[in-house]
Amino acid sequence: MREIYGPIIRPVPEEVHINDPDFLDTIYVLRGRNNPNHPGLIIERSVAGAEDFYLHKMRRDALNPLFNMKFVLQMEDVIGQKCDRAMELTGVKFTKSFGWFVDLVLSFVPAGLRRNAVPSAVLDLIQFKTQAGKDIEALFPDPLTFDPERFMGQSPEVMKRKKCLMAMGKGHRRCLGLNLANAGMALVLARFVSEAGAMKLWETTYEDVEFKHDYQIAHPKVEYQGN
Repeated sequence: MREIYGPIIRPVPEEVHINDPDFLDTIYVLRGRNNPNHPGLIIERSVAGAEDFYLHKMRRDALNPLFNMKFVLQMEDVIGQKCDRAMELTGVKFTKSFGWFVDLVLSFVPAGLRRNAVPSAVLDLIQFKTQAGKDIEALFPDPLTFDPERFMGQSPEVMKRKKCLMAMGKGHRRCLGLNLANAGMALVLARFVSEAGAMKLWETTYEDVEFKHDYQIAHPKVEYQGN
């Protein structure tokens, strides 16, 4: 539909779908509003979140100190005792670039990151499709090619690419365990590369890992028997 009607479409009366990276700051602006989020997820039962803006903020403020980078680095022995130090790994430029690449090809959150419309608007729901955003060729040329170097440097183009990566969410409702996930990924990769040795894929093709279904996280084709 976007190829026919453009990057912003309204498929049903209460939804607007957006495939335009320049629109991110408009959607993910922080507002102290009390409009409830779209009730697509039962987050009222969550420890770390809530539909109500202020209740969500109160819960997150209590938990944020337990997941900041300083606290996560103190847990590195729990994450992986035989790996290199987390501080060294998270400080390597290529490791950071590899992390950006992993963020590009994986979807840890639902493909539609739901955001409320502004209070004066008629629409109830606004979405930016993260998977579609990652496939914008102008921003991510050949997006599924292993190319961590595309995230190295501080050029305006590179900074825009980093800004548009949202596998962990964006804004005040992003993943609470972002720092823990990044440290864990670095440690696991270090152990895997150092201990696994030469490995080859076994009966695995691109179709086995291609994004096909959205079940809160990206899933391959139903026929795939792997984990």
